[in-house]
Amino acid sequence: MFRRLVDKISPQTRSLGEHVMDKVNPPEWIPNSKIKECAKCLKAFAVGEHKHHCRVCGMGFCDACSSKRRKVPERGYQGEERVCDSCYSESQPTNTAEEEQVDNRVRSITSSVTDVFWKAVEYPKARVADILKEAIRPSYWVRDSDAPHCDLCKTSFSDTSRHHCRSCGRAFCDPCSRHELPVPAMGWPEPTRVCNGCEPLLRVAVADTSQSDKK
Repeated sequence: MFRRLVDKISPQTRSLGEHVMDKVNPPEWIPNSKIKECAKCLKAFAVGEHKHHCRVCGMGFCDACSSKRRKVPERGYQGEERVCDSCYSESQPTNTAEEEQVDNRVRSITSSVTDVFWKAVEYPKARVADILKEAIRPSYWVRDSDAPHCDLCKTSFSDTSRHHCRSCGRAFCDPCSRHELPVPAMGWPEPTRVCNGCEPLLRVAVADTSQSDKK
């Protein structure tokens, strides 16, 4: 469900979605933040372009190089799943007994998502977005309930939108967090929202990295 939603949103928001998915994706999958190009054709991914994981090898591919599907019971999948061209050409498993064995990790994730869904259903629609946001919130972000006003200008969030700085994790209003810079130390390799306080140091870090790359 989350992956289908990520396909339809902006590159910046998609970066957040990929960060969230890295937290729950299978351990054998290469993290989205480390995938810069298709593992087969070597085409570089544009900012926000969707990266597809092969359910067998766990590497990242473009859509054209991972359009095939087959059963992957050895990874705990019961139906036909997306695989890369190389893994599709390999002999497909035939042991139907393995199809009955669902990985415990998959069960755990499914249970968690189901719990969040039913919790959301029990609340008025106005609270559904807040419930889902809290469920996928990075651990270092301050909770919305603990941030009633902008950390910088002190404007109440009852009058304006709340945004989390991807560097420090604190909550800010839009004017106090309009900059976009990469924060690789926190798992954000592409430009993303940061607060006015973190922006100067991050800009210096970006400049230093650029200079190092040129040497």
